Amino acid sequence: MPATLIPRVRIEEVEYFLSLAWGGGGGVIRGNGVAGAVVAQVPVSMKVDVGTLRGFIANRMVRNATTTATGDITAPTGGSAGDLRRIDLIQYSLTGGVNIKEGTEDPAPVPPSADANSLVLAHIYCRKGMVSVKDTDDSANGYISDQRTYI
Repeated sequence: MPATLIPRVRIEEVEYFLSLAWGGGGGVIRGNGVAGAVVAQVPVSMKVDVGTLRGFIANRMVRNATTTATGDITAPTGGSAGDLRRIDLIQYSLTGGVNIKEGTEDPAPVPPSADANSLVLAHIYCRKGMVSVKDTDDSANGYISDQRTYI
């Protein structure tokens, strides 16, 4: 084995054994309430912020060292104003970092499935006519539901 590959192999082995020590599987390392938390931006907008993250996906350590703002979350177009019409997924991917996976508009919406090698952080419940995403349900705007799995 070339000498340049030895450090990388050892890092992957250490990450694998650390993930087993934390119970295996994927999830956020419990420590403080903001680890990977998805929260409404202040002032409120159509974006959310994702807190710093430490965890494991597929026995690989993930480290998102800064708070990340998502792109705009769009309002659904179907149904009546205020009706819940779509559930979006906020996930952290080994290959793409924090991203939004938009759900399908439906009178009885279900969230999309997470991509392979991704960690689900939150669902965003979206309504027609929403002008912001909030931390709690105000019956008019989008709101966040924490979906983090802890290890």
